[in-house]
Amino acid sequence: MKTNESNTVTLKRPLSVPRMRTLNKALEEIRSVDPDTAISMRAIRRMIANGELQVYYVGKKRLINLDMLFEALYCHYSTEDIVPAGIFD
Repeated sequence: MKTNESNTVTLKRPLSVPRMRTLNKALEEIRSVDPDTAISMRAIRRMIANGELQVYYVGKKRLINLDMLFEALYCHYSTEDIVPAGIFD
């Protein structure tokens, strides 16, 4: 972020509004994309407890950034972690 002579701010990238959701709404979003998902509320809570996902408190509500959740799921369950069937047989 830089300021120029007229005291206006120039951003390096355009701002976007983060898609903040409660845990229940985030799980609903996952299920809308993948109705047969195996991701559960417990898995999301475990990611928060393990520090893999940041939570923001607004009053009594716990909010998470939906895009960060998708990114964490993508990175956590990448194809490198999947072992082909029969490799240990």
